[in-house]
Amino acid sequence: MRNKKRLDQYQPIKEDADHSAIKDLTAKIDKPKQISIILEYFRNNIGTSLDAAIATHILRNSVTWIICQLEDLGMIQAINRKPDQHTHRKAKHYSANRELWHHGQPQQLQFNFDE
Repeated sequence: MRNKKRLDQYQPIKEDADHSAIKDLTAKIDKPKQISIILEYFRNNIGTSLDAAIATHILRNSVTWIICQLEDLGMIQAINRKPDQHTHRKAKHYSANRELWHHGQPQQLQFNFDE
């Protein structure tokens, strides 16, 4: 009986339906320093999320969330997709070096406001 946990530790307390639907995207990052460690790795190296996880000793799940956030912030970009050296499956290789990024032609959006 001593090790029995309370029910509210397993289930979220629902105050209202909107409150329970809020998703915290930063919940997967254990420490705020991890994002800077991953960014520094991709500034110096080109690699996959697995390469970054092995080199930095950060959980791969956390690395994947951090990469997603860094892409959204525009700080890293996938520069190619080729077989990974560890798994031999195609994987995205990322870099924070802007000289290696693909800069396509900017799209001009044309709007017709006269109608």
